[in-house]
Amino acid sequence: MTSSFKILLSLINFFKCNHLRSLASNYYNDTKFMKKLLSCLLILSAFGTQAQLDVQIKLGDRNACTNSTLLLIDSIVTGTPTSYEWISSIATFSSTSSSITQASVTASGEVILKTQDATSTFYDTIYVTLNNPPVVTVGNNQSVCCDYGNINLNFSINTPSGTPSLGVWNCPDNPSLVASNVFSSVTACGLISAPSAAIASNLMYTYQDPAKKCFNRD
Repeated sequence: MTSSFKILLSLINFFKCNHLRSLASNYYNDTKFMKKLLSCLLILSAFGTQAQLDVQIKLGDRNACTNSTLLLIDSIVTGTPTSYEWISSIATFSSTSSSITQASVTASGEVILKTQDATSTFYDTIYVTLNNPPVVTVGNNQSVCCDYGNINLNFSINTPSGTPSLGVWNCPDNPSLVASNVFSSVTACGLISAPSAAIASNLMYTYQDPAKKCFNRD
């Protein structure tokens, strides 16, 4: 028995095509026919062992924040996609045809990733929940003397209430004036230049909602 005939019988067994077994035996001496039959079965074998396309959106369902973008990335489970298409009625995309895109979300709803290869199409859908930023308000402006000392800025927060651990104070104009949410009046006075007798420091409080991961500041 030739090696080609052995391969042919193996393929017949793989596809459970028992009716081809007798056909192959009858035409065993017809070389031209055997080559055509072997070629067809090899093609079927290639398609039969091809991995089914399965491309998902990484991280699944997501939260998004108002006035921010959401990074969406593909996650290939099986197969080799040849094309991508991002689809949604609640978002616009930096690119609708790449594996990675930035989505600007305007409402809560579904985002779909459509992928294709040579033989199939696969869809994956996630639900995006759009959240408003937290309400952040701080107290009124203050005037203090140079010998006032350190000021714990967390006592100047109106909302959210308490002393949230996820909030951070800073001074954009002079970052050295605030450390660990404490303002140094002594350091501020060292920045006063004559003939000025005072210095104004603009402080900013930034807070992140621990559940929704959205930011706001005041």
